[in-house]
Amino acid sequence: MSANRRRAMRIGHILDRNADGQTGREGLIDLLADARHWCDRHGESYARLDRLAHEHYLAEQQAGLEAIEPVEDEASLNVHGLLERGRQIAVVWSVEDVLQVRPDLSPEQAWDVLVSCRRRHDATIGINWDVLEVAAGCLYPEPQSNHEQGESHE
Repeated sequence: MSANRRRAMRIGHILDRNADGQTGREGLIDLLADARHWCDRHGESYARLDRLAHEHYLAEQQAGLEAIEPVEDEASLNVHGLLERGRQIAVVWSVEDVLQVRPDLSPEQAWDVLVSCRRRHDATIGINWDVLEVAAGCLYPEPQSNHEQGESHE
């Protein structure tokens, strides 16, 4: 059983113990309201703690995806099907895409570009061909030709 599934079951048990005839959803709403009262009493910002909790959640989700065992037949791996279970989507970019905009890079360098794009992802822009090209240029500046350097050819 995955760690994330255990976490979901743990909160489910807590909600069941405190249900007072409520549904799990109603119990969770009450628990969140109680957490707000706790924050007020202890001088904490519920919004700030909620943002931190969301960051933890995203990291745990990512760790859960990374912990998926590799399959024998890569063709049978359905990334989009896995994401659908969590009601998520993803647009996939590959090393080959980076090499389309920067054929001078090695596959390892192209991977570095993809990782950099993921780490610096801006949801208002997304990842697109221009973003790949700019990220590649930041990590691996294109070598300047002699002509661009101002040297004359005689």
